[in-house]
Amino acid sequence: MLYRFFWLIFLFGCINPYEGILYYHPKNCKFKVLTTITILYDFSKEIGKDRICVESLVPVGGDPHKYEPIPSDIIRITKADVIIANGHHLENWLSKLISNKRKEAIYFEVAYNLEPYNKDPHLWMDVIYAMEYVKNIKDLFIRIDSEGKEIYQKNYENYINKLKKLDDFIKCVVEKIPSEDRKLITTHDAYSYFSRRYGFEFVGSIWGISTEDEPSVKEIKNLINLIKEKKAKAVFIETTVNPKIMESIAKETGVRIGDKLYGDSVGKEGSNAETYIKMQIHNIIAIYEGITGNKYKGECDDKLENIKSNSVL
Repeated sequence: MLYRFFWLIFLFGCINPYEGILYYHPKNCKFKVLTTITILYDFSKEIGKDRICVESLVPVGGDPHKYEPIPSDIIRITKADVIIANGHHLENWLSKLISNKRKEAIYFEVAYNLEPYNKDPHLWMDVIYAMEYVKNIKDLFIRIDSEGKEIYQKNYENYINKLKKLDDFIKCVVEKIPSEDRKLITTHDAYSYFSRRYGFEFVGSIWGISTEDEPSVKEIKNLINLIKEKKAKAVFIETTVNPKIMESIAKETGVRIGDKLYGDSVGKEGSNAETYIKMQIHNIIAIYEGITGNKYKGECDDKLENIKSNSVL
């Protein structure tokens, strides 16, 4: 009855189930994939391409920590053959929805075999961990659709090559930043894995691993003192988080505010951050320009050879 009620709402136009949602519905897809966040949508689409239909639950720019499911999400859950989540307590709200899945539908936590550091679920921000995500998705799709094994494997190999080039590009840009200035301050802790992989000191953030709890005055004062003590050059605001507190901190400390970073979501159409690879390219250039105060002039673009020709950028 609940499903029928929400389906009627959808039919009569009271709810647009695709407003802000990424979805890809090729004809004759073999199975339907529903991902919790846009990062996993992008990984799934890269591996499955035209053999899968895929949608995201959290819309572009949405905060997966504080997402509140809407009625049409129940429809998507009931229609999905596969539901892919990150796990590690990123999507605590998912428990409200997952009971609506069909008995035969598969629920899969893509980071199941990765051990989080300090209980941080944002493992995908390290490109090496992202490669493990993609491998797990490839293996899952092969288990579900063995006839497409060669296609999934080929798509996987092509995408992994792009991720390796991305990793090289990020390392190249980081080398252009003076080592003593490689310090990151962000709105929340989505960048700890990125920092560990690419040699930044993660000084701190306004929010911790999750954005669910508001920071205290004491925590904000501590961050201000840390920024001054570490002589940080810039602070960064993520696209899914309210910027006002960080703007006040920047004013108080006199540091630059770098271009916005992407972490929990890819960017909107026209942002030049619409995919995982594009958002990570945007991020490292934003970090370089924010910290150094210099414009990036393409010094490392040779590391992205063949990515542009493959229509990733």
